Parts: sequence; structure tokens; C-alpha cells
Amino acid sequence: MPDPIDVRDDGTHEHGREPGWSERLVFAFFDPTAGVGGIARVEFHPGEQLAEGTLNIFVGDGAIATVLAREETPGGGSSVGRIKLDRIAPLEKWRLRCKDIALVFPGASRGAQSKRSGAAVQVDLDLAFEAWTPAAGSGERRKTVDELGFVQVVSSGHFEQAGRYSGRMRVGGRACTIDGSGVRARSWGTRDRTAQHRESWYAVAFGRGSSFSVRAVTLGDKGLRHGWVAQGDEVRDLASLHIETEQRGRGMDIAHLRVIDHAGASWELQAEALEAIPLRDGPARVRQVMTRFRLGDREAIGLAEHLDAAPRKERVVVEPN
Repeated sequence: MPDPIDVRDDGTHEHGREPGWSERLVFAFFDPTAGVGGIARVEFHPGEQLAEGTLNIFVGDGAIATVLAREETPGGGSSVGRIKLDRIAPLEKWRLRCKDIALVFPGASRGAQSKRSGAAVQVDLDLAFEAWTPAAGSGERRKTVDELGFVQVVSSGHFEQAGRYSGRMRVGGRACTIDGSGVRARSWGTRDRTAQHRESWYAVAFGRGSSFSVRAVTLGDKGLRHGWVAQGDEVRDLASLHIETEQRGRGMDIAHLRVIDHAGASWELQAEALEAIPLRDGPARVRQVMTRFRLGDREAIGLAEHLDAAPRKERVVVEPN
């Protein structure tokens, strides 16, 4: 039976040396006034004694700045190379830092034909994340005893939070102050990288009292919907999600979301893709999209992430009208 998230879950988890087990942290920040955003991700693979990290920044005018990190490590943690994620207070406050060389790819986030090599520039990022919402999610600890009587504990789980990001950032010759919002997520457990599925994640914080994080997953002919809605001080599970998409070409779509929570409250959101980062996650193709969300007369910048791990031969391409 899954357990509610507590402060212990904002630290390294037990993996029991299980093959394929990993722990991933994601921080997505956006500031509409500065016109920038970014996604920091670190992932630890204790079975392979490997850690990987990326920092992708939307720097404006369709350009992407990318920092990559990879190192061998016997254990977990929250930092890889010069991508530093420091826990200040569990489930309340984190600090994001990176001082490294990034490659900048002009036009890449708007589907333009950009060069495979980018210009090298200095990145200096220092942000604080302060949670606006409790952790939405759950965790589970599974115990087994081997033939010698040794107890192995394997943990799995996932949670998310919305919050405020503040601090400073410099990319090359451009410097700005960040005072925006976004989300963070933490996932741990065994991942099947051969699983054939598609997933879309939409996450946005309109302010301290209104946040949304919803996911639509397709497994063969089955569709799954899950997520949460935060209104005021209350976080409620998703009950229903309906998505209709207007295709505009180059993946810069507009999605219309109808969200209903378990209390029966409903919302109509519009999600307009602004800039996108194409990635690979093992065999899966991923697009992380800086997205303009509208809720009535309110507007905020957030994240849409689309993962496609279905075989190429099953993909259906619909040309825009």
C-alpha cells in the first residue's frame, strides 16, 4: 500500500541494488517578465554507479543553452558535476546552482534548422526554490529476505510541488534577475526503458493559490490520467482530464485542457507552445516545451513535456490544415 510523502522522501532512497533502479530530480523554472525559463534534471543509476545531469535554458529568440554533466559515483545524491541541487529544507526549499560552459543553439527551440554544434558561453545560475504546495504523490517500500537472511529494501515513488523561483542568471553576455514560478518533481524506482507508451505532462503555477499538474498516458489501447490540482491550501487528486489539440506545425501546438478534480470542481485551461527542446531519454523521444497557460483572464508560463516511446512504425503523423 503506497504511503503519503514525508520529509524522508526528499532524500536518497533505498534501491536494494535492483537492476534498472534510478532516482531522478527535475526543477522547471519560468519567468515571463525576463522572458526565460529552464529545466534542470539529475538522475542517479546506483546499479551502474553512474550519474547524469542536464540543464537546458530557454534564453530567448528561439535559442537554447545546454549544460551536460556525467560522472561515475558509487551512491546517490542531488548534484552531478557542476549542476548543483542543494536541499535547504526538505519539501520546503532548495537551491539550484550551475557555473559551467554551455553550448548555445540558435533557433533550435522553434523548430528551425540549427547547427549540430553550438557556440560555447559561460553560464552562471543561482536560484532558490520555495514550495507553495505540499508534496503531491506517494511512495512505497518493499522488503525482501534473501536465502542468507539479509533484508533488502527497495523504494519506489513520485511526488511533485509547485513553487516560486528567485535568483539570478547569466548566459554569455545576457544577465537577468529571476522572479517567477514553476514546478519540481522527484521520482525513484525501477524504470522499464523498453516500455512502449506515450505521455504528456502539463504543469503550471499561476501563483501561490492556484497550480495544476496533469498527465495523460497511453499504453497500447489504454489511456490513463493522473495528477493534482492545488487551490488555496488544498491539493486534490485529478478525477478527469480531456485534451484537444490544435496542430500548428513544427510541434508548436495549442492544447485545450478540461480538468476536473475529485471534489468535482472543473477548469478550462489553454496551453500554447512557445519554445521546445528536443531530447532523447534512452530509446524515447522527448520534447520539453516552455508553454503559455491561460485560465480565464489569468496567464502564466509553465511546462509541457511530451514523451514518445512507441515504435516508429506505429506513429501516425497528421498534417496541419
